[in-house]
Amino acid sequence: MDTQRVLSHIEQLDDSIDDLEEALEPLLNAAFSETTSKLPVLDRAKLYVTVTYTIESLLFSYLRLNGVQAKDHPVYQELNRVKQYFEKIKLAEHGPEKRENMSLNKAAAGRILKHDLAGNERYDLERAERQAREKAQARMKLEQLNKTAFSEKATVPTKRQGEDKSSSEEESSSDSDKKARNTERTLSESDGKKTRKKKRSRGSAKKSKASSND
Repeated sequence: MDTQRVLSHIEQLDDSIDDLEEALEPLLNAAFSETTSKLPVLDRAKLYVTVTYTIESLLFSYLRLNGVQAKDHPVYQELNRVKQYFEKIKLAEHGPEKRENMSLNKAAAGRILKHDLAGNERYDLERAERQAREKAQARMKLEQLNKTAFSEKATVPTKRQGEDKSSSEEESSSDSDKKARNTERTLSESDGKKTRKKKRSRGSAKKSKASSND
């Protein structure tokens, strides 16, 4: 590698370290717990995860610089675990991502269903037979209900006719009894009048006979 390029990379690294020290100065001048206690919950979680990821990244870089296969080291697994916390914090802060153009292709769904159900003749036949049996049972129940309702309607007028007939018979019998009693009363009154006339005529005959004898 060219010496000039190496020197430029070293200068960039030196500048990056200066920037890092300046950024970490608020954290390094006070206790870490004191700094985090002043932060909201979400910002506190971000700080914990960022510091952890920074430490793990430095260890990973150190292993790589010393020729160690860092991907086989446990620190690589820790890095992946910390990355999951970044995703959780992002989800808690912004919510789940909205997926656009998530519309149902009805035509494609219809073709898939038709293809899946096609050829299943046994299922179609059983379903048709079941529907036919259900329709027949429903029709029979409806006919039975209609017959029951018709018989009930026919029975009610018959009972009413019988009641009307019996009441008319009772009325006619009571009328005939009244007529018979009136006839008997009339006959008895006429017999009484005849009897009284006979007694009067007998009394007058006796009187005339007695006067003639005197």
